[in-house]
Amino acid sequence: MVDFNNSNSSNIVPEKKPILHAPAGSSSVTDDDTTKTCFEKIQPLLNFLDLETYLMPANSENPYEQMLVSVGNDDDELDEKDEEEYLKTHPIFQLIFMDDFLKNNKVEELNKKSYSYILQFFTILPIKVNEDRYMEIHYLLSVVSRILPLGIIALDNNGEIFFKYSLITEGRNVDGGLVAEIITMITFLVNKFSGHINAFATGQIDVKNAIEDLEQELLKNNENLALV
Repeated sequence: MVDFNNSNSSNIVPEKKPILHAPAGSSSVTDDDTTKTCFEKIQPLLNFLDLETYLMPANSENPYEQMLVSVGNDDDELDEKDEEEYLKTHPIFQLIFMDDFLKNNKVEELNKKSYSYILQFFTILPIKVNEDRYMEIHYLLSVVSRILPLGIIALDNNGEIFFKYSLITEGRNVDGGLVAEIITMITFLVNKFSGHINAFATGQIDVKNAIEDLEQELLKNNENLALV
């Protein structure tokens, strides 16, 4: 169930991340492109490219527009256990324009003359961190963030590991193809690194071995890319 009411955090995510299936007739989008929001404009292309999307329009309960996006799911229905496994390899991303969040929380713009916007991609990774590993996990995630070609991965105050990437745009006309490429790339990276992070977070390996495994994974990926 999606929590529309949590406006206390800049990273608003579903209470229990659902497999994304928008209810029929849930979006009141007109055929006139000039009246559509950025997310309404790019949603058809994302769906065409086999990405699952769920549009959350701004209303009294949801103060600013958001879109949830994930790589496609071939199964219409998944039970709770299958859904948990699915989310390990198919993260659900929350997309919001950060200026909407700042305005909603009455944060003054740093530069009122700027015409740049920030589109944030955010997801919580389904990794549980043992409490005795909280100190070292911060170090490990900082190493991963340096390795990643885009975005950062970190631990929040609730002990949850999150990934965040901010795309600076000129206005709100964002190319849907670019958004699809970013989602696909981030999903690939999360799949490559999350297993090693989980092994450390749950006490299966130490931080040194985790870093060595991550470096080997990166080298292997670079070699594979060189062969393409």
